[in-house]
Amino acid sequence: DIARDFVKSLHPQSSLQDSEISFYVRPDSYVDHHTGLAHVYLRQVIYGIEVVDGDVNVNINTKDGRIVSYGSSVSLLPLPP
Repeated sequence: DIARDFVKSLHPQSSLQDSEISFYVRPDSYVDHHTGLAHVYLRQVIYGIEVVDGDVNVNINTKDGRIVSYGSSVSLLPLPP
């Protein structure tokens, strides 16, 4: 999945393991057939708990799979052990 791979690439130096942090595609993601853009919204989950406003939006050109733009309010603060 283009959006998930992109989100993982944003912070490869993060000390969190895949089992500690994840993202899921929110149900309000959609494809605008007029513009050909997929608007994919992902929510951050740390230790199984959703992060309030921990969102990434990725806008993808559906014709060529190119990422056009993105925005992120993801938390990368160190977590307690």
